[in-house]
Amino acid sequence: MAKKKHKNPALSNERPTWGLIEKLVLWSKCAGRCELCNQLLYENKYTKDIVNLGNLAHIIAHSNNGPRPDDTLPQEYKSSIANIILLCNDCHTTVDTLEKKYTVAVLRSIKKSHEDKIRFQTAPTLDGKRRIFLFTASIAGQAPIIDINEARDAMFPEQYAADENIILGVQSPFQSELQNGFWDNAKRQIDLEFNRSIYQDLRHCPKIGVFAIAPMPLLIYLGWKIGDKYDCQVFQRHRHQDNPWKWPSASENEKHFDIIAPTNEQLASATSQSVVRLAISVSFDIRPRIQKYHASSDLLWEIRAWEEMSTEYVSSPTQLAEFRKAVHTVLNDISQQCGRRPIHLYLSVPVSLAVTLGMSILPKATSEIIIHDYVKTEDKDVEAITINFNDGI
Repeated sequence: MAKKKHKNPALSNERPTWGLIEKLVLWSKCAGRCELCNQLLYENKYTKDIVNLGNLAHIIAHSNNGPRPDDTLPQEYKSSIANIILLCNDCHTTVDTLEKKYTVAVLRSIKKSHEDKIRFQTAPTLDGKRRIFLFTASIAGQAPIIDINEARDAMFPEQYAADENIILGVQSPFQSELQNGFWDNAKRQIDLEFNRSIYQDLRHCPKIGVFAIAPMPLLIYLGWKIGDKYDCQVFQRHRHQDNPWKWPSASENEKHFDIIAPTNEQLASATSQSVVRLAISVSFDIRPRIQKYHASSDLLWEIRAWEEMSTEYVSSPTQLAEFRKAVHTVLNDISQQCGRRPIHLYLSVPVSLAVTLGMSILPKATSEIIIHDYVKTEDKDVEAITINFNDGI
């Protein structure tokens, strides 16, 4: 009589089947090793032959007659790849034979521990990772949204996104920036989140990629809170690109910035009542707007786009570095000419420049800065946020 061939339950036709991608994902999570004994599942450990030794073992039995059954769970879950642990044949036989020892909770714990260990050990090193920092606040009552997947794609392949992100969304009870208390409320929220967790997060992983959409004063204040202590790469959203946050390839003729300072005659005629203003025109020319409340004795510094102004003026991180140099030059000049006199700031710039501007403000070398917000409906600038020496970073 012919010997009855043993039927491996792992190969039963009655068991569910999974797609190639599902199986590849599971094998990848396990690094091709048994999740219990860590044996390689693509190589015979004695002969070194390349063979498939992996068993897709159910944690909760597929049928109520198998090991670790649970008739309260839907069949859909019991048939899913999430209910599978990858084992060698010996470990598969062991866990199904000793089901009282290898309970559902034990096998889930073994699976999680093994897959977490593989993910940790094979993750990019700290040098290759950058933590995504998303910052949003409503603009004219509209809440912006930043797609986290677009942010990841914007850094790849030069940088990999770290597993944990920093997400800061300013929630406001106010309908618009025009209401009393809007700016103070937003500033308090930013301060609270930085003091509560963000500074600690930055110390743990000091390389960050900033993706932000918010009113200009809040973008500057965010940059000020981040400061210059961290390896921070600021991103800019670009229209008409498949990946809107990815920096375009740097061009040979990158656009830069021009600085216009008060003349010697204007500096000589300034009085103690003269107001110091800094206007930054990159997206649009705001000089005509500022001149409406600029007295003859006031002192005006300007940073302007070198070429034609545009909301798409910034196209590479190199321009951010050039802008930062321009800001340092202007703030140093103001300090030398005007001492600690407050600086009234007005600007029309892309978001990346606003964040970079805030990062460029040195707390021990810069005067108090009063950031103005332009109210288009009323065609005027109003004081929004003040950065002073009591604002710690």
